Amino acid sequence: MSKKREKIDPRVLRTRQFLQDALLSLIKEKGFENVKIQEITERAGLNRATFYLHYRDKNDLLVKHMSFTLEQLDQTVDIPPVVDNGRLMTVVMVKPLISVFDHFAEHADFYHVMLSEIGVPSVINEMQLYIEQVALRWLNKLQPYQKHPVVDTEMIVKFVSTACIGVVKWWLNNDLPYSSEHMANQLMSLVSLGVFHSAGIDLPVSADEADKG
Repeated sequence: MSKKREKIDPRVLRTRQFLQDALLSLIKEKGFENVKIQEITERAGLNRATFYLHYRDKNDLLVKHMSFTLEQLDQTVDIPPVVDNGRLMTVVMVKPLISVFDHFAEHADFYHVMLSEIGVPSVINEMQLYIEQVALRWLNKLQPYQKHPVVDTEMIVKFVSTACIGVVKWWLNNDLPYSSEHMANQLMSLVSLGVFHSAGIDLPVSADEADKG
């Protein structure tokens, strides 16, 4: 996703920012489907002609803003290196996650609106797809060191992406009660230890193990 971005006139960037901010504030008030182009331009203090110089419609505005935001996120997500003995250290895995949470905090207003009930499902789906792609890149990097996967890779990336969005949504809805570092460590514990161990619950035994007991 990372691309060398062309240099854009600061005045153009400022105009686009006005339109993006106007759209987000209107979505928060009335939902995406109910927002009109005229309302966006009035809120931004611009005219309709200026809007159409930059975007085809409100969907184009939102998609381009989302793509730009995800490009910024992608620049912070490095695939963690594997140490010589094939094992990962927690600090290596947590570092890029801290950058991810820093990104969500920096763009909290945008993501809070997008992940709310009046947000845009297609945007949430795009976010989930992006997280799945990152998770798959990480798994492929670690693939040579896997033993025997217990769960299908496709299900793993779906689980991770859904869990990440749920955690971020909770964090934003509660006004970022914890630091990015705390959130990254908590999420890493969930992923690496699993739900049962993270909750302090003994792993359930199989039927064969129960019979032996």
